Amino acid sequence: MTYEQELAAWRAKHEAPKPRSAPKVRTQAEYREPSPDEAMMIKGLEGVTYPAASWDKRFMRGLVRLTESGSVQLARIFIRYRRQVQHPEKERLLALAHTIYQPPTQ
Repeated sequence: MTYEQELAAWRAKHEAPKPRSAPKVRTQAEYREPSPDEAMMIKGLEGVTYPAASWDKRFMRGLVRLTESGSVQLARIFIRYRRQVQHPEKERLLALAHTIYQPPTQ
């Protein structure tokens, strides 16, 4: 087999057009107002000190409306910074946060 034949066989094998899949359609996330309990969590997290340039700080700064995944992230942040939260209903909100956010198991 000559070099040109080997090259043509390789090109036929590796450069074959790939079938196109249907384009992915992104759905718009459904935003909603925070529930009264979530609003209390947000209020309790206002006085928390976040690490510099952290994702948690950026998330909380832009928090006006929530999606379902945003609600889970809010619960995660509330659990993470629970020692800094000064709120009269902290224990009840912490129990609620534990029901919303289930950490991944290994």
